[in-house]
This record gives sequence, structure tokens and C-alpha cells, in this order.
Amino acid sequence: MVRFRASNASGNFRLGNEPDTYLEMAFRKNFMAQPLQENDIDAFAKLMLVYFIPGIDNNEYPTTTTIREAYAGMRGLWKEYPEAQIWAGNRYYENIDIHVNDTFLREMSGFGAGIEDILIGEKVMFAAAWLGGNVSEVNSQGIAYTNDYHFNKNSLDLRLYNIATSAGILDLSCTLSDFSGNTLYAENSADDTVIG
Repeated sequence: MVRFRASNASGNFRLGNEPDTYLEMAFRKNFMAQPLQENDIDAFAKLMLVYFIPGIDNNEYPTTTTIREAYAGMRGLWKEYPEAQIWAGNRYYENIDIHVNDTFLREMSGFGAGIEDILIGEKVMFAAAWLGGNVSEVNSQGIAYTNDYHFNKNSLDLRLYNIATSAGILDLSCTLSDFSGNTLYAENSADDTVIG
């Protein structure tokens, strides 16, 4: 099967014609199912596994098994804000996408830690997180894919969300990021222009 792509389009579309196989399996354990009572502390853990087979027209394909999320959290630790939740680990965080194009407008996933659902006023929430880069795929032998260039990302993400407006709900985000690692140079550049 050939993946559909519109004329002059740079991306593919999710129109039921993707020739690959992609499976996500998420498991979450909440240790206290009922609503929190005074002085209760709840803990949870989440694990998401991904299995991927690329769309190739023979049986010589490399399968990929990935742990996409593995994190834990707690709520009820802060008496003034009992629903505030601390977390740490590897997770999808604030992934905002156009699903049919498989394009992310905002994608903060990675290893990190943070606190979220701090109530400000009656409904507005606040969240803060530190997130770093990660290796998100391994090959069929369990080895991380590598290339010639390695970058490290550290981000501080601050959000105000659940802000009611006349047009709907508004979320505001501010992210400060630091990238470090190898230096890349533009190919065939006379002045060795740094591109990353």
C-alpha cells in the first residue's frame, strides 16, 4: 500500500491509508480511587508501551518497541491545594497537535518533573515543569537509534490554564529552553554558517 500524499504537500495525512502498524498500550494505577478526603494522599503510576511496524512491502522490517511514558505522581501533599499533583518521570506533556496531519503545534514530551493543577482563584489552574530531552525509540535489538549529532534540551515550562473567556477556555504557556550539544554547520557553506 502506498501512503497518500496530496500534490505539493510536505506532510502525509491520516486518512486511513497509513501503511504502517502503530499500537499504544497505556496502563495506569491509582492507589486511591475515591475523591480525596481531608489529609488523604493519593499516588499513581503510568506506563505506556508503543509497538511500531513501518509500512514496508516485505518481511524484512525493523520493528520498534518503545516505552513512551513511565512516570509517577502524588496529590494531597499540599494542604492548601489538595488537588495539586506532583509528578516525575518520562511523559507526554502538553502535546497539542493537528491529528490528521500528524503535526504538533506544541510538544513538550520528555523526562522531567513538575507540579500541576494548582488552583488560583475559583477555576484558573497553574502548572510548572522542568523537561529534558530523551531517546524515544529503540531498534528490534533494544538498542537506541543514534546519529552523528547529539543534542541536549532543558526546558522550564509555565502554564496558566482553564481561564474562562467569552469565546471559550484559554490556556497560556511560557517555555524557556536551553539547547546544548554538537554544533552543526550548513553544508556547502563558504562561511560555515552555524545552523544548530
